[in-house]
Amino acid sequence: MSFICFESTAEGISRLTFSVSPDYEDLGMLRDTAASLVAAEGDVIVDCESVKYLNAAAMQILVALARAVRPQSRAFTLLHVSPELDRVIELAGLTSVFWDEADCPLSGEQEGTE
Repeated sequence: MSFICFESTAEGISRLTFSVSPDYEDLGMLRDTAASLVAAEGDVIVDCESVKYLNAAAMQILVALARAVRPQSRAFTLLHVSPELDRVIELAGLTSVFWDEADCPLSGEQEGTE
């Protein structure tokens, strides 16, 4: 089952919660939602608690989202990253895209991964 949920909070934080299917049917919706997050103001939180699978195209969308919001002095945070997803991020060489060295899951505890 796939879903994409985007919400803005009163504190100016945009939160994306999603799960995508292994095929490409949801990528357009995920791409559109990511574009909305870039256009919104405030920090961005991507909650990966329901992410069981992430194909390369979906990973590209998250990379583009992180790279778009950070230069705007907005925080980009991945929450509830499973060890499996963390390993994929590490193997793809994308650790520095998603985390600063200080809060990298590989260098200690990352908030929100319990």
